Amino acid sequence: MGNGAYWKRRFAALEQGQHEKDEAYIKDLGQQFHMASARLEADIEKWYYRLAENNDITYTAAKKLLKADELEEFHWTVEEYIQKGKENGINQKWMKELENASARVHINRLQVIKLQMRQEAELLFHKYGDGVEGHLKKAYADRFYRAAYEVAKGCGVGHNLARIDERRIRMVLEKPWAQDGASFSDRIWKNKDKLIQALHTELSQHVIRGSDPCQAVQAISKKMDVSRRKASALVYTESAAIAAAAQRDCFKELDVGEFEIVATLDSLTSDLCRNIDGKHFSMKDYEVGVTAPPFHPNCRSVSCPYFDDEYAEGGKRAARGEDGKTSYVSADMTYKEWQKTFVDGDKSGLHNVKPDGTMKKRLEVKELDKLKQSGMTETEYQEYLSLINSHSNEDVIRLYREFGDLPLKITKVVGGGEYSPSSKTIKYDTPLQRHMDNGVSKYSTLAHEYGHAFDGLGTFDGLHYAEVDTLNEKVKIGSGTVKAFKREPSQSDEFLSALRKDREALRDAFQDARNDILSTDATKGVQDAIRGFFGEKKACMSWGHKESYYNRRFNQWIKGLKKEKEFGEALKELGVDAGSSFKQKMECRLYETASETWANIMAAETCQGAELEAVKKYLPNAYAALLKIIGKVE
Repeated sequence: MGNGAYWKRRFAALEQGQHEKDEAYIKDLGQQFHMASARLEADIEKWYYRLAENNDITYTAAKKLLKADELEEFHWTVEEYIQKGKENGINQKWMKELENASARVHINRLQVIKLQMRQEAELLFHKYGDGVEGHLKKAYADRFYRAAYEVAKGCGVGHNLARIDERRIRMVLEKPWAQDGASFSDRIWKNKDKLIQALHTELSQHVIRGSDPCQAVQAISKKMDVSRRKASALVYTESAAIAAAAQRDCFKELDVGEFEIVATLDSLTSDLCRNIDGKHFSMKDYEVGVTAPPFHPNCRSVSCPYFDDEYAEGGKRAARGEDGKTSYVSADMTYKEWQKTFVDGDKSGLHNVKPDGTMKKRLEVKELDKLKQSGMTETEYQEYLSLINSHSNEDVIRLYREFGDLPLKITKVVGGGEYSPSSKTIKYDTPLQRHMDNGVSKYSTLAHEYGHAFDGLGTFDGLHYAEVDTLNEKVKIGSGTVKAFKREPSQSDEFLSALRKDREALRDAFQDARNDILSTDATKGVQDAIRGFFGEKKACMSWGHKESYYNRRFNQWIKGLKKEKEFGEALKELGVDAGSSFKQKMECRLYETASETWANIMAAETCQGAELEAVKKYLPNAYAALLKIIGKVE
């Protein structure tokens, strides 16, 4: 893999990692907005029905003075608001307005509900502001250190870094990066003021029109939803900006001379990002929003180091000398090991680099003993080892390096292939010559079974299993020791979600593309997925597992143990439409399909060629998800 390709892939992965953290935070943020909106709706309904006199609600009636008992209740509510304000540190200007309102004897009904609306907004945005600030601080530190780690891995040299302090991060946060000169905090409070004004205007207009309470509630809910979407966009954009600033500071500290723009190229890519993709600039010209991303709201472009030397693998690397600040970084050094060494300062067991020393950048699998003993010829063994060690995706090399010898036995057979999780054994064959002539790799079956093994034996960081945990909780087998659904990468929320996207895209498309799909055996993995998605009868594919295979989990665990009701309830809780037994069966097939698709994509990625092109074309989401997952191999 060329030097440039390495940087682009690794720094795009960094950006994706941050994007996933943003999504998780935004999900929590959305819940905060939803809860605030629900409280507002309840207040408005209560207020409307209290105000209504024979369902005749007028603007004049809304402005009538409060009764004594209502005023007393409002006094109590204001005291509660003030207490919440003290606990949450809300701005003092608003606290003074609340105190003034509570002291007035003459206050009208409309003012009351407007005060209540503003209070919800003040509490919500105060929590939102604090949350965003904490999120951005973490984003800065994480990107700074991880960018340094990637540079160290790519160059083979690590440099001592001082631990980032709070003051440094705050200075970056407070410095405006966009042309409007506003900081993230300015934008948050500006959005808050706009929301309050919009809520007040909406309520007044509905009262003037004499609208039904439900219409007023719906209108308020829409305004809150608009504000939530703006808040989400702000998190994405500000997070990208702070990550870019961290990367800039990291590159400067490591004396990186130039940087390159890497855009996410798809139908959603802006013209600006499309045109600037691949351009490189001097670090002295690094300016967020101008020469460096983000270039616009929700920008997905990223920057990476640029070197014009394009070192070949194993080539020379110019080191900075034995200055006590730089040390050799092995290609398999983990992020935690790097952080312990170059941030925390524990240098035990490391050696300083020598000036102009040769650094071997790439990972290498020295031996796969179980495979060597499987019955393949020495030539075949060396071919497969070379296929792995020369691979452009270092995550594939790392998988084989860490887990390639974990199967207890690997055997070459005639006809078919199999990975047994219980005995941890692999059986594989070589495809027929006519299939190899029509697009199938010689080692496709072997790589497929290795894919199953990695699914069961590999350890991957940061995956989530909320779906299979919910299923196992609802569908208990006996005492609960045996699980019908396994916590494996192919069954992770990340992979299942991606696979469902591909299923929906193929639901109608595969009929139109049938001739193209059936024209080559290179699509065998895609055909297998289509069979799993839609059934053998509807799919009419040449390749793929039989119906008995894809239905075995449903027949054994769900129908066989009379767990249809529990399974249906679990699917409903997960938001999946599975009201009938047929729908349940087809949904249950997805978990077997996920396992096979994982192995098929793993085989395609390992062997490359026409099989990989077919996967990229027809299973793009699952392919992208697998690349992200194997990038997190421990």
